Amino acid sequence: MEWGSGSWGSHDFVGAISDGTTGVLAMTLSKVHISGARKTNIVSSSQVNCLATCIDTSKTSNTVLTSVAQDLFCGQAVITYFDSTQQVVSDNENITSKTILSVSHNGLTYDFSEYPGQNITVKTANQTGRWSDINTSGSTTPITQNIFSVWINHGKSTSESYGYRIYAHDEMNIDDILTSRSENHHLISSNDKKLLAGTIYQIDPGTKFSLYGGITLEPLSATSFVAKADDSELKITSTDISQKGKQIEFNVSWQKNFSMVTQRVCFPVQTGNEAGRSTTLTINFQ
Repeated sequence: MEWGSGSWGSHDFVGAISDGTTGVLAMTLSKVHISGARKTNIVSSSQVNCLATCIDTSKTSNTVLTSVAQDLFCGQAVITYFDSTQQVVSDNENITSKTILSVSHNGLTYDFSEYPGQNITVKTANQTGRWSDINTSGSTTPITQNIFSVWINHGKSTSESYGYRIYAHDEMNIDDILTSRSENHHLISSNDKKLLAGTIYQIDPGTKFSLYGGITLEPLSATSFVAKADDSELKITSTDISQKGKQIEFNVSWQKNFSMVTQRVCFPVQTGNEAGRSTTLTINFQ
């Protein structure tokens, strides 16, 4: 099994959900001397938001890095700093700074603006490898290419984190998205509050999230979800990503005839080949 209960990974809490246009990928990861990392990638129509918390690097002996980008260098990249100055990156550069706002290369922008102070490295350099390094049936002929890399340098603590988003550099209709990141949840929300999506890693009792039209959503289970609201309905997509046969539940509240109505939303327990499959439920407000 590739994910969920019984998978090869370090934790059962790993998986993905999608409503067809918005997707959430989440995992809890422990590997060698790194433990408890909670990582979420949330994909909307125009961007990818990457969030992580609780990365325990306190027992590591080497520097821990989070790779943001690595591809063939197209000849030029541009770094924008928080003071609005820019720097053109060319061949054989190695730049590390805690004041990088964004990096643009080959049509993509890697945007760190919501979480200032991250220690970011941008590097261009020739690297040599062979296909046989990753596949024994591959060619043993060495290949050298100029590689563009971006990564985040982590310190040594029990609570390292990161946050950034990726979008097309020339995208004219980037979703107006805000993120919310804590030890227990990673979420995005649209500025109009019609979209709320992300992962609840641990329930904070009584915690509710606001959506369009005064709707509130209270997750009652640790899971990933996508919620989309309009004037007449709320659609929630979710599943038990751990594939343990857990009941996934939410409380949804909204105002009707000058009073608040609360409805418990319970997702069907899925087993067998259906375990982990995304399900969408609709709550009508009429």
